[in-house]
Amino acid sequence: YQRRVRGSLVQYMKCSTPGRYIKAFGRAGYCLSKIGEDIYFEGESNGLAVRTVSQSRSAYGSFLFHTSFFSKFTLQTQNSGELRCKVSSRSCLSVFKSLATLEKTVDTFSIELKYTEGELIFVHRLKTGVKKQYVLAFQECEGLNAIFDKTNNFVQLATNSRFLSECVVHFPSNVS
Repeated sequence: YQRRVRGSLVQYMKCSTPGRYIKAFGRAGYCLSKIGEDIYFEGESNGLAVRTVSQSRSAYGSFLFHTSFFSKFTLQTQNSGELRCKVSSRSCLSVFKSLATLEKTVDTFSIELKYTEGELIFVHRLKTGVKKQYVLAFQECEGLNAIFDKTNNFVQLATNSRFLSECVVHFPSNVS
């Protein structure tokens, strides 16, 4: 089904997921807010990409939530096949206050991008039947992709064995 307004195709994205996954999505938002001031939402054919870049353009973070992460995923675009917008990370974090409580109380979580209206809508449907809706205004933007050569960017982590064993002890024994 395709929605049309005055003869033109409406650009639109909607995805929803069970409430137990809100914590993963919220943590991604918190992580990205530590890097940049704006969070970029990009609806793609294979899922929802959530990205940011630091103000100095020296750090970049990206999470891709594949369509399999969502119970429902709808993307309707005109030409490029992608919908892009950016939102202030501060306003986005207000949607995910107290993640531990949200994980227990939210039944379904959905994100809706209404491109023609300029709205990014987050909806929490609580187990009690209450519906919380956060409507954020967004700015149109270009795609955000990091361009770097992996062969020239070697990362080395050096530490003593005691510190490393203290870090590893927090992982379950079945994780390799």
